[in-house]
Amino acid sequence: MLLTDFENNYRQIFNSIDNPFLKEEDIKRIIDSDCSLTYSPTFFCIVNRLNFSVDYVSKNMHPCLGATDKEIKTKGLHFIWERIHKKDLQCLANSIGELLNFINNSIKKKQFDQLSYSWNYRFKKRDNTYINIIQHTTPFCLGSSKIKKGLTHFTVLLSKHLMPVRASLHLLNKNHDLTTKFTTNCSQRDFFKNISNREKDIIKLLATEQSSKSIGEKLFISSNTVDTHRRNIIKKLKLSSTGELINILKSQHNLF
Repeated sequence: MLLTDFENNYRQIFNSIDNPFLKEEDIKRIIDSDCSLTYSPTFFCIVNRLNFSVDYVSKNMHPCLGATDKEIKTKGLHFIWERIHKKDLQCLANSIGELLNFINNSIKKKQFDQLSYSWNYRFKKRDNTYINIIQHTTPFCLGSSKIKKGLTHFTVLLSKHLMPVRASLHLLNKNHDLTTKFTTNCSQRDFFKNISNREKDIIKLLATEQSSKSIGEKLFISSNTVDTHRRNIIKKLKLSSTGELINILKSQHNLF
């Protein structure tokens, strides 16, 4: 049921955008460039938007995911989706729905061919360990037949830290730079849902790496009280140390 909901939302946002048109020779150049690339923790796929099958997968996919070309070409994007952490999949299903609402309500029709989107999630490898993946997708139509395709880039991060699951919509501006028009952060809301208002005040100050004494002075409480709050925060978030919390906070934007 969860995977079905995710696929339905994915299909809607994939087909909600009027896309740029690419020629067969454009695709050939993209594929040819893959042959000359050395290893990096990135790979790309060319996806059929009608059934989510994969027409082409770049050579770095195997060392990045430990999967074979046959596996991903047989199952298409479903191979990726079935290995996304369940909590992240739920977040993405909700977040993609929010992106879709934003596109429908806040983006001008003439800008649709300049849109792309990205999100991140945890992916389970063959050895049952998880890696973080950032996925960026640009929909397009191929040739005069207007066959709906998508160019999807995957970047693998081997960070041991839990990354907040974000979904973002990007617009290519007049200078050909990507600007982020909308971001939703589902996992951030879940991550901090049991944190009190006072603990949130302390977390905001911890994000700037202030000491307990400095935080206490700003909040008019003792440093011992700050330390108590810090211990409670670590316990609630199921972290091992304040250092781990600070590393996570550094990757967060617009905390609360």
